[in-house]
Order: sequence, then C-alpha cells, then structure tokens
Amino acid sequence: MGRWEEARDCYLRCLAWLEIASDPKDLCSCLYSLGRVQRLKGDYASARQSAEKMLGLSEYNPAERARAYELLAVIETQLGRYPAALDYYRQAAALAPEESNQLQIAYCYLETGDYLQAETQFKAVLSSAKARGDPLKAGACFLNLAIARYRQRDLEEALDYLNQARGLFHSIKHLQGLRMLHNYYGIIFSERGMTDQALEHYHLSLKISRQLGDLMGLAETLNNLGNIYLEQGQYSSAEKYLDEALILCRRMEHPEGTHVVSTNLGIICLRTGRLPQAEEYLEDSIAFFRREENKYLLSQALRQLAELRLLQERPREAERLANETIDLARQISLSEVEFACQILRARSLADTGQALSLLSSLLPGADPEPSAEIRYWIQQLAPSRENCLAALESLESLPPPPLPRKIDNRIEELKRWLNSPSPSGQGGSGKT
Repeated sequence: MGRWEEARDCYLRCLAWLEIASDPKDLCSCLYSLGRVQRLKGDYASARQSAEKMLGLSEYNPAERARAYELLAVIETQLGRYPAALDYYRQAAALAPEESNQLQIAYCYLETGDYLQAETQFKAVLSSAKARGDPLKAGACFLNLAIARYRQRDLEEALDYLNQARGLFHSIKHLQGLRMLHNYYGIIFSERGMTDQALEHYHLSLKISRQLGDLMGLAETLNNLGNIYLEQGQYSSAEKYLDEALILCRRMEHPEGTHVVSTNLGIICLRTGRLPQAEEYLEDSIAFFRREENKYLLSQALRQLAELRLLQERPREAERLANETIDLARQISLSEVEFACQILRARSLADTGQALSLLSSLLPGADPEPSAEIRYWIQQLAPSRENCLAALESLESLPPPPLPRKIDNRIEELKRWLNSPSPSGQGGSGKT
C-alpha cells in the first residue's frame, strides 16, 4: 500500500469516529485533509464531495468555510476550469484573506492569460513572503513568474526566476517544487535547442513524480517528453510518451490534461498524414478550451487546425482560423503564435500578390526561425530557380541556435525542388 492510500485509509477511519462524536470543526478538519489526499491521487469527484460536505458543516465557521472554497478552487484549477477556480478563491479570500488565496488568484490570472495582473499579484505576495522569511511562498512566486515570462517568450528572465526558485526549494527540500522546476527547465532548454539538458531535467522530474506518487506530475512530464520528440520529427517515440500521458489523464478524469495531450497527438497525426484523426483530436480540444476560456491553449490548438484546413484545401476556413488565432495571440502577447498565423493567413489567400505582400511585410525584424519560414513560403508562392537558390543560401546560413528539424526538412524540400525536372525547365511551381 502506498503512502497516499495509507493516508486516505487513516482519514476515513478518523471520519468514522468523528461522525459518532459529531464535532463539526473536527469533521471539517478531517474532511479537508481527506479531500487533499483524494485530489493528489486524482480522485477529483471524491475530493469535491469532501469539500461540499465541509460547506454543509461550516455555515457558522468562516475559517473552515474558506478552506472548503479553497479546496474546491484547487480542484477546479487542476481540472483547467480557471474562471470557476478564480470565483472560489475570491469567496475564500473574502472569508479569510490569507496569502495562499492571493497566490492562487494570481495563478488563475496566469492561466487565463492576464499576465500583467498575474505578475503584479505574484510580486506583491513575493514581497510579503520575503519579509516574513517564507521560502516556500517565495519559491512558488518565483516559479510562477518564470512561467509568465516563458509564455511571453522572455526565456532569459524565465531562467533567472527559475534559478531563484531552485535555491529556495533546495533549501527546504521541497520535492513538489523541485519537480515543477525540473519540468520548466526542460521546457525552456527544449525551446533553446538544448535537447540533452532538457531530457536530463525531464527525467529528474519523472523520478520525483514517481517518488511522490504524483500522477499529474508524471502525465505532465510525459507530455513534455513527447513534445521534444515531436519537434525532432521522431513521431513514433513522441506518440509512445503522449499515449502514456493520455492514459494517465483519462484515468484521473483530468479534462485539461487530456486535451493538452490530445492537441499534441493531433499535431503528430497532422504531420504524418492521418488527417481525419488529427481533425478529431484538434476539434475536441478546441471545444474544451473555448468552454474553459483558456486563451493560451486555445491559440495553440487553433493554429494547428488552420494548418489542417490548408492541407484539406479549405483556404477560407484556414484564413478565418488564422485571423481568430492572431486576435487571441495579441490579447495574451504571444508574438510567436501571431507570426506563425500571419504566415498561415498569407498561405490561405487566393490572391498570390496579396500573399507575397503580406509575407514580405513580415520579414523586417523577424527572428531566424520565422524568417526562414517566411522565405520558404515566398519561394513556394513565386518560384524561380534564381530566387530559390538565394532562399536556400539564406536558410543554410542562419545563425545559431541550431535550426529545428522542420526547417532542416524544408531545406531538403528546396534541394529536391531544385533538382526536379519540369516541362518549363523552372523546377517546381505553384502554391502548396
């Protein structure tokens, strides 16, 4: 029997005794502890029942009622229902304005894409935690500030915040905090093309997740390992990790995790030509992210569906989806997603002149990877052997970090196009 099962059985025995004693305060305390164990095991339905029983017993006890709302808020957060979580946290804060509730309210702002409000609130809690000498709260603030910076593509500042959180979590040997840190180190190193370092941190995160019996942490890291192999074009390895993550998320009845993994499986299906399966994964995830008002995850899934519509030769739908994603990306400062969808929008335009004009307008100031994408599609829309040679030269001479595999693959596509015969002697032609 694992330690969570032992804890659950202990609390259930306490409840049986306390129901005889009929002490509402003691019952609430035991229900809260039981609910936390149920939540950590991924049994969200039972955890919700424990919290709702607390509400029924705590009508005249504001502190216990606040803890019941806090538990409900944590459940909603883990299920990806951030607007509902924010409402519960506000009710808890109104009854007991504890710092932990302020921290979680900031987290809900983070997950709904309100980065300015989230960072402001995290910094306020951080200042208070430092003044009190609370390393756990300060570490949590640094970690969440790192996540906010990462999502706004400020990788250097995100790493700086992670390093500060790491020192604090190590000082108190807080394993859950260290698990999350290793996971985000893995994400950022992966973004920077430092695959070996990313894999090292992901495997450390997996080790801690298994040590803690943290199924959600395990699923999250398996999903991120799948992402690394996906971006490298190793689709069978990616699918293996993602399938494991999906099984865990479904076992825990965790809808947000299920749809995050499903989006990534949809991308694999898209890139391997399984378009009906890709469509099913992506449309299901988009419907969920819309309901839950998660702009960040919605923008990621919409971007992929726009690509799918282009492959299905449905350019008008692709343009509509690209425009919607551009609007979302601007709302939450996702410049990378906005750039990618501007390219998608250009590819969907029927007028080649307009498409070329839009692509050319994106080139000034573009980072290496999107710049390579733009040049590639300019050549696809208006190919000539001379221009293609120039594009190939510019693609191969891009500065470090190393190009992602998808750009390497496009260099190979251009080489094949140059060497392929055609009746006009001009090489390949036309819009893809």
